[in-house]
Amino acid sequence: MAPRKASRPAAALADGEPRGCLAGRLDDNLAKPSRRESQASIVAEIEISHATRLRISLTSWKGARKVELRLYTATIPSVYMATSAVSGMNIGLRHIFPIIPLLAIFGAAGIWNLPLKRNILIGALIVLLSTHAVSSLHTFPNYISYGNELWGGPESVYKYLADSNTDWGQAQKLAGFYIKRTKPTSCFMIQAFNNSKRDYGIPCGSVSDLERDIPPLPFTGMLIVSSDIVDGVIPHAAGVRAARVFRELTPTAHVGGSAFLVYEGTFDLSPIASVQHVERVGADVHEPHAVLEEAKIAARLDPENALAYLRMCQAYLYLGQRDDAQSACNALLRAMKDDIYYGEGDRMRIVQTMTVNGLLVDPDLAH
Repeated sequence: MAPRKASRPAAALADGEPRGCLAGRLDDNLAKPSRRESQASIVAEIEISHATRLRISLTSWKGARKVELRLYTATIPSVYMATSAVSGMNIGLRHIFPIIPLLAIFGAAGIWNLPLKRNILIGALIVLLSTHAVSSLHTFPNYISYGNELWGGPESVYKYLADSNTDWGQAQKLAGFYIKRTKPTSCFMIQAFNNSKRDYGIPCGSVSDLERDIPPLPFTGMLIVSSDIVDGVIPHAAGVRAARVFRELTPTAHVGGSAFLVYEGTFDLSPIASVQHVERVGADVHEPHAVLEEAKIAARLDPENALAYLRMCQAYLYLGQRDDAQSACNALLRAMKDDIYYGEGDRMRIVQTMTVNGLLVDPDLAH
């Protein structure tokens, strides 16, 4: 998985100026949204499927001549899956792909030895393979967000999975074709990755790792939104606060399977606009007044935007306005407390930095 582009941290300040992570590299230490939750259901389903296949095969593969083959195809996947299940790294289903061929051999041998007529087994195999082939061809070219018809097809995958399972920046070209075909009078794209609309001739405003357009408030027209935004897993587009905007809405169309969801109407995109205000200026200590102004706008648009208070705190410290810095830092702690993207360690770093710089921490926020 390619690493996401991090927001530009503030430059280190000279000796004698505000110290600690608020003056520099707090962003590099902030907790990133974990993917363990988004993958847990998949691993659980595979473990259940593997256990079921193991029981079928062990009870029915009685006529196998090679005991070694039976042990090989059963033991290695079991050990591999058990190791993966307790591993600290869980960033994708692809890490357990090596077990699938062995499970297929093990399961096929067991099923072949079930007390059923061979014609029935062969007929079932033909039906299953034919169904899989038709499903795969029907999905073309949206294989990243593939889901079979039991899941509701590619258009429903975003309801169960997120991130690289649905949108990995692969549907830009299809989005460009969709916009040219539908000719919306007003459009805006909210993307998850470092895509540029100019590469595909898309005439819409855009939010991505590379583009920081600020949408009109309120926005009326066509929204083309990455399913990762709808699922709330992208911090640079307000994370779960953006997900609330779309939670009760039904897409009017899908582009690239589950990659992009299309919505039409009038929308309050304040959380998304808020993040763009602070991301556009970063934490440039050479322009503290500009940083402060954008951060104040961001906080007004979205009072839950912790990054806005972080930028305010940094700017006030640089300008020597300690009372304002103290107020902004405490507001930051308050916002972080209710934000799933920040952990207790992040909050403690803010408390430590405030202490180093002689700022008082609100007792209710100290722990």
